Amino acid sequence: WMVEGHYARGYAPGTLAQTFSKATFWNSLIAIGSGLVAGEVATRWGYVSPFVVSMGLLLVGTAIVSSSWSENYGDASLNVSSTLSNAWNVLRNDRRIITLGTTQSLFEAAMYTFVFMWTPTLMQYNQGHSSDHETNNQPHEDLPFRLTFASYMGFIMLGSSVFSILIERYDIKPERIAQHTYAVAAASLAIPYLTTNRYVISFGFFIFEVCCGVYFPCMGTLRGRYIPGASRAAIMNFFRVGLNFLVVVVLLKISALHNGTVF
Repeated sequence: WMVEGHYARGYAPGTLAQTFSKATFWNSLIAIGSGLVAGEVATRWGYVSPFVVSMGLLLVGTAIVSSSWSENYGDASLNVSSTLSNAWNVLRNDRRIITLGTTQSLFEAAMYTFVFMWTPTLMQYNQGHSSDHETNNQPHEDLPFRLTFASYMGFIMLGSSVFSILIERYDIKPERIAQHTYAVAAASLAIPYLTTNRYVISFGFFIFEVCCGVYFPCMGTLRGRYIPGASRAAIMNFFRVGLNFLVVVVLLKISALHNGTVF
């Protein structure tokens, strides 16, 4: 929606990266406040109460969108079958799109695995234990989950700022930024496999969140650059099938794997 709306309004293509960077920054800032509020609400009225509060925010957002946004239909003349057929033909003829979609699926599969696993991993290693057996037989200290989540969002903000600086000040291509981001992210998620020190693991998680902050605007920019607008949504849906498959496989195997092995 963002890419199509950007071009439909005649904005310069070069400013798209800046838009995605700012969107990631402000999303993370709002997420920090949301996490702190949700934690306080849950403490006062129970774990269901944050969902009730979010309903009110969603209703406010719905009112703002419906009253101030114009609809983005894309190419309304295309039907579903022809859109999917065109998207498949584009995929077959452009290896760059295949590479882009595959790397997106792989990174986001790792990201969703992190979302599911960061809490049990920090709980497991909170007392410095190296096995599930030891953790289950000794109590662990309460972890500041709301502050940890807020910290993660803060590091995503940092990542979006890093992307903006690399693009605007140093004129580094997003393709090169993506390559280094994937490498650093892979190294950061290898840390829980290599050590049981909770501080080192937390540091690795913070670095991964910085990589996520770089990834979101970077990937949005690359999609806008390489994937044709008429087929963009259909093409990305093909790759989301693979993404969902990877996440489901990991979740099905989690109970049989050590947390470090999952990462």
